[in-house]
Amino acid sequence: MAAPTHEELLLINQLRVGVSDLKLPDDSDMFFVRWIRARENNLNQAEGMLRKHIQYRKDHGWETILTWEPPLEFQEEFPAEVLGKDPENVTVGGIAYGKWPLKKCYENGMKDIYMRYIEKVTLEAAECSMTQMRPDGVPITQVIAIYDMAGLSMKNFASLGTVNMILEGLRSFEENFPETLKAAYVINASRIFSLLFNLIKPILSQRTFGKVYVFDSNDTKWKPVLRQIVSEDRLPVAWGGKNVDSVLNVKFKD
Repeated sequence: MAAPTHEELLLINQLRVGVSDLKLPDDSDMFFVRWIRARENNLNQAEGMLRKHIQYRKDHGWETILTWEPPLEFQEEFPAEVLGKDPENVTVGGIAYGKWPLKKCYENGMKDIYMRYIEKVTLEAAECSMTQMRPDGVPITQVIAIYDMAGLSMKNFASLGTVNMILEGLRSFEENFPETLKAAYVINASRIFSLLFNLIKPILSQRTFGKVYVFDSNDTKWKPVLRQIVSEDRLPVAWGGKNVDSVLNVKFKD
């Protein structure tokens, strides 16, 4: 993400004063500019969004989320992994989303654990990025996500509760991680994914939507793209790399 402009720096100073009553996780210019850009420089809306986020953090116990350990089955059946850095030092995360047993998760009453799990995964990736600088010296505040939709099952959409759980996860990302996404690459997208994407589109801001790149199962199109983002040594074998130990190589039952 680019450094704040002069106009944005003026808005940042105003926003910092406006929320001085809040206990914030970060007081840097790069933190504040995320909320300002997410609301297209509308200061009142940016402040409202930030206040809502801080309340969400309190309500959902984010002060302990990075040390929280999800149930073992989540670690085994919901594969996600930090793969490394792109050429600009941005953290790249991979998610075998098509293999996640979403319907089972919802029907077993684990929606709250699902929400906490995806928020933890996002925060961990963001934390990895925030310790880095771009080659031009600008602090890094964004992440890249790769979603593998291979195995995505229609049965997930036969359950309204499961669909709502998926959409709630997307809403949480939009509301609590503004301007955190540098890019999202969706691979092995099928017609089933198209159904899901049609439900997702209204939730995504135009800024987020413009960073999503969707590829079908023709890996000759997306493997070269992924190799430009992540070194082959870190990229899973299943995605055209040489990383045989990646959890993203594991096959799961639908």
